[in-house]
Amino acid sequence: MPAVVGRQVLFNVCYALASHRVAAEHNLPLPTFPIVDSPTRNISSDVNPELVANYFKLIHALAEGALKNTQFILSDSDWAQPQSTGFNFTERLLSREDPLIAYCSGP
Repeated sequence: MPAVVGRQVLFNVCYALASHRVAAEHNLPLPTFPIVDSPTRNISSDVNPELVANYFKLIHALAEGALKNTQFILSDSDWAQPQSTGFNFTERLLSREDPLIAYCSGP
């Protein structure tokens, strides 16, 4: 069951990315910072490495091409380093010592 749920999440993410691509190509009003939260939660790179790799290739291709003026905010447990250096990115691993929100603490 988790693999089906994971694919559903990736489908929804791809639909949102397609909406952003159409908006960018036709100069339509849509925020230029899609926030994607844990799309590979149920499909990790050790379960389906090809699917996860292709997902990140799509993100990188869009960031270099049609959505080059878009800031992607990805929160996930998996990450694939871009093959190209055609764009700037920042990677940050969260830890208890360096929380995302300074006043929050937890597991």
